[in-house]
Amino acid sequence: MSYLVQLCVHYKDGVLNPEAKAIEEGTQQLGFDTEQLVWGRYCSYVSFQPTKKDAEKEARDLCEMLFANPVMEMYEVLSVKRIGKKRG
Repeated sequence: MSYLVQLCVHYKDGVLNPEAKAIEEGTQQLGFDTEQLVWGRYCSYVSFQPTKKDAEKEARDLCEMLFANPVMEMYEVLSVKRIGKKRG
């Protein structure tokens, strides 16, 4: 089976994120009424786990071991969708 996994990683609340702060200030300078902007990283990949539950666990494991710094960042698995893609 194959699954398209989509996730995002961003700083935890209270962690200084200068990029998000600069973007938020830019939106306000352009006249948009914004606050509490969260800026992070988006990732998608194809998983070849046998079940959706296994693909979700794989995504969480990858985030905890590689994609996110657990001290400063949090992650969210946005979706795990079954697709018909074959390996290779």
